Amino acid sequence: MSTTSDRRKIGEIRPSQLLYTFGVGATVELPNLSVMVMGLDDWPVEQGTTEISEPRLLKAVQGELGPQVAKLLTPPLTSESTGVASSPFDDTANVGVPVAPFPRWKVCPHPHCRLLAPIQSGLFELKLDPYRKDRSRYVHRICKKPGKPPTVVPARFLVACENGHLDDFPWVEFVHRGKTDCRYELRLYELGASGEVADIQVECVKCNKTRRMSDAFSDEGRDELSQCRGRQPHLRKYDEDPCKGKQRAILLGASNSWFPIPLSVLSIPTSSDKLAQLIEMNWAELEECESGRDVKMKWRLLKGLATHTEDQIWEAVTKRKCSSAQEEDEFVDVRRPEWEVFSNPDSSRNSRNFKLRVVDSPKPYRHLLKKVVLAERLREVRSLIGFTRIESPGEYTELGDFPKDQRVPLSRTVPKWVPTSEIRGEGVFLQFSEHSIEMWVKKTKEREGEFFEAHRRWRLNRGLNTTLLARQVSALARS
Repeated sequence: MSTTSDRRKIGEIRPSQLLYTFGVGATVELPNLSVMVMGLDDWPVEQGTTEISEPRLLKAVQGELGPQVAKLLTPPLTSESTGVASSPFDDTANVGVPVAPFPRWKVCPHPHCRLLAPIQSGLFELKLDPYRKDRSRYVHRICKKPGKPPTVVPARFLVACENGHLDDFPWVEFVHRGKTDCRYELRLYELGASGEVADIQVECVKCNKTRRMSDAFSDEGRDELSQCRGRQPHLRKYDEDPCKGKQRAILLGASNSWFPIPLSVLSIPTSSDKLAQLIEMNWAELEECESGRDVKMKWRLLKGLATHTEDQIWEAVTKRKCSSAQEEDEFVDVRRPEWEVFSNPDSSRNSRNFKLRVVDSPKPYRHLLKKVVLAERLREVRSLIGFTRIESPGEYTELGDFPKDQRVPLSRTVPKWVPTSEIRGEGVFLQFSEHSIEMWVKKTKEREGEFFEAHRRWRLNRGLNTTLLARQVSALARS
């Protein structure tokens, strides 16, 4: 069960969390509601978003999602997030990431009620608070409890499949062990204080059918779960093609219910020329300039450019445009440029967002380390390009190895932008000696051989079969 500290208030989620923790398709627990972050089609991109300029990352995103992706945008920020107070009835108060209640099934917490029903049943009423949106909630308006209607809580069981689909738990079919004509009325009881699934029981009071929730996680119960409907709740749709994935029960907020697929790069200067670096940092503003007159309208507003003439800036912008046109059809290796800059640091390339300094390797490790570089200023830009459920893409060496049919899209249509955040910090770059690594690999293989030989002798001394062991060693050597 979730604790109070796990529940997020409106406006508490940081932009970086919308990429790695609570992104599109993820569930978020608010104080009185559980909601799902909706797809990019519903995001208010016209208000509160800022374009981030990072050509290498944009090119990498286009390589994954298509050339129609034109922008990297920050998530929309509310006025509260930027420190500006506003009326709850202003349009700016509605700026933010859109969400919808999920799961749709709710439970009345009163011990003598415990009604389990979907929102669309009409048994629950939404109570909105325009002044404190984090207090919005659903209540059981006809509960047996005397006095104020109790605030209902989400039913904490869901079903998901490895193809990225997520759905409400099939409560009716589960308790009746299949499809039924019963005019059901369900209750969800906690029979113990532990909160474990073995102590939770669903009951239909119309036909007196009962079933423990632990059955949903057993091999037999998993086979009885209904066929996956291909539901994508963050897109408000079902897949047209039938899903062949096997559904499994999961808990609300489970770690395997949402895994992000991010792309990230470190901002590295492409030139030692200071004006070119300034153009690069302000490219999101300057890219649309078509003439020196357009530049004149912006150059004094952009930090650092006011010390250069209009002609100098326009010449640099033109050069940058030509360079972008030449790179359009080229494959972008996002890591190689970073390796080249860090392994060959040049102080003339240092800028406001990037600063490297070479230091001596620690004496005890000089035979292992070829170079140590302090990154005193770094800017990392991250974009979310999709997500998965059940299986993490982090288990694969390369993103391209992960099955594409298990990647979940961020929007109903092909995206024209992706949510992006930037993080500034510092770090240390260690370049190891290739000779030392080669020697270590060689010693590791020799050590493995020594272990197998010792084990062979041990088996031989005890009259045990060594033929099978020899086959295993041979198989390992081939792999």
